[in-house]
Amino acid sequence: MAFADNGPVFTGQIFLWKKEDFPNLDSSFNHVVDTIEQGYLFHAHYSMFENYIWHNILVKRYGWPIIPLRQWRCTAALAASHALPRSLENAAKALELSHQKDMGGKRIMLKMCKPRKITKNNDDKWHEDPEDFQKLYEYCIDDVEVEREIDNTLPALSPMEQEVWFLDQLINTRGIAVDMDLVDSAIHLSKQHIEECNDKMFYLTDGMVDKATQVARMKQWMMTKGAFVDSLDKAAVDKLIADNVDPVIFDVLRLRQQVGKTSVAKFEAIKNAVAEDGRVKDSLIYHGASTGRWTGKIFQPHNLPRGSIKDTETCIKMIKRRDLETLKFLYPNVMDAMSSCVRGALVAGPGKDLLVVDFASIEARVLAWVAGEEGSLNEFRTGEDSYVKMAEAIFNTTEITKDMRFVGKTAVLGCGYGMGWKIFQASCASMGQEVSEKLARKAVDAFRKKNAKIKKLWYSVENAAKYAISYPNEWMLNWKKEGDFLYYKLPSGRKLAYHHPKIERKEKFDQMQDVLTFMGVSMGNHYTRQDVWGGTLVENIVQAIARDLLAEAMLRVEKAGYKVVLHVHDEIVAEVPEETNLLMGEQILKDFTNLITTLPDWAKGCPIEAEGWRGKRYRK
Repeated sequence: MAFADNGPVFTGQIFLWKKEDFPNLDSSFNHVVDTIEQGYLFHAHYSMFENYIWHNILVKRYGWPIIPLRQWRCTAALAASHALPRSLENAAKALELSHQKDMGGKRIMLKMCKPRKITKNNDDKWHEDPEDFQKLYEYCIDDVEVEREIDNTLPALSPMEQEVWFLDQLINTRGIAVDMDLVDSAIHLSKQHIEECNDKMFYLTDGMVDKATQVARMKQWMMTKGAFVDSLDKAAVDKLIADNVDPVIFDVLRLRQQVGKTSVAKFEAIKNAVAEDGRVKDSLIYHGASTGRWTGKIFQPHNLPRGSIKDTETCIKMIKRRDLETLKFLYPNVMDAMSSCVRGALVAGPGKDLLVVDFASIEARVLAWVAGEEGSLNEFRTGEDSYVKMAEAIFNTTEITKDMRFVGKTAVLGCGYGMGWKIFQASCASMGQEVSEKLARKAVDAFRKKNAKIKKLWYSVENAAKYAISYPNEWMLNWKKEGDFLYYKLPSGRKLAYHHPKIERKEKFDQMQDVLTFMGVSMGNHYTRQDVWGGTLVENIVQAIARDLLAEAMLRVEKAGYKVVLHVHDEIVAEVPEETNLLMGEQILKDFTNLITTLPDWAKGCPIEAEGWRGKRYRK
């Protein structure tokens, strides 16, 4: 463990001593304990990890005092709030700091913290070379130097955002309860079912393929049947099945689909993550997206499968019976049935209920509010179906079918950020509905005509951003360039950050244009230069505002005594005591929903709505 204020960094093997031994230690170690009691701040990169180590080792084993949550600060969160890479190594590189992470020291650390295999020539379980220890101490010091420079380089989180971070840490520490009977039963049945599928695969392929996961062998076998394929991913398999392939190939592909149901692996992820108290924790990543939205980890709560089974409660009861044959009889697609029940593994704790409330079409509402699109705003405020109204504009009729409403919905949810007809067409296809080029063009044009202010917003936002880059330290429609960052000040006061912004001359749409670029984290987690235009900037702004509405709603409900245990996209999940009185239970849900939809002062006029339910088991 290393210590520093603004002076030299030093280390101490403090884990060797108990609190009652403090008088016998150097006064510098006594000082560390004193700083906790005096309210000093403790900064760390990924501070939750440090907090867990402190609490579970120093506090539980050695009687050290607890560091209160409000005394922690996290430089990883600070880097993320500026849309920088989250890792210490890559954040330091992006900021071009004078101190950089010692990767050689990292290798020593990894070697020393992992047990090695004992052999007849080596009976030592751990690497404990004195020279390695010295390198480890130096590595620890270097890390603190890098963390401190990040902390001194970037502005601190705003007071409001610091409160959001505190709540994030509390929610992650609290976690959500897990139905381990369901988890264990699902894992048991899935393994049994996969074994049966593999046996069938072996039989159908005359022994060429042992397992349904052996893609290369499966391709070779299919070649012997006259079928040549480049891929056997989900999309490719779906297409092959739809093309009415040979019946034997069809059966093999069905087995491939069954075994390839990766969502079932989430049961394993949940099982591996459950703590001693039966809850899965630390599954949410603060500021995981550049807009401030949370992302997920461990079992990825933001990517839980919907599945096709509606009555999941009955399906869960059958899974818990662990009778594969009966389950197959009731649900022929076994893996899809279990996939449908992954959400149901998350439950209320003993004597508790879950309150689950979701914002309705939050981005479409915020976009209309930001753009001042009164027609759309009035539709939301009066409770009209905005998807139907959009369909009426597209098809020029008031007789709207289900398929027509789907096209209207896709336009409302997708076209607000400049989606063109090709992507619109592909988006509809990805959701199982084919639309012609003519209809796709018509839908995009109708959206832009109906929402002229939204279209205008794309260009005004982009032009203002370019102006701010060209004239640093001047505000232009909420944009301002300061140092290496271009900032956009949101209505909440929080700022979006774009690192090393530039205006570059590039060919775009067959002509040379001034394109706004910046350094950011890509989908592959690489820090690269990216192009951006007004539609994307508007998308960032709208998503950030929706995130701030969610964050402040969570602060309000937590202050009112509701304990938030999870939140997914625009949905808040809280745990409350059981109520036998139905009317009282309904009132609690109503009060909870009213708190969530209470607008902060900065969002007056934004027509938000939310709806929810109360129950024992998480569901969609």
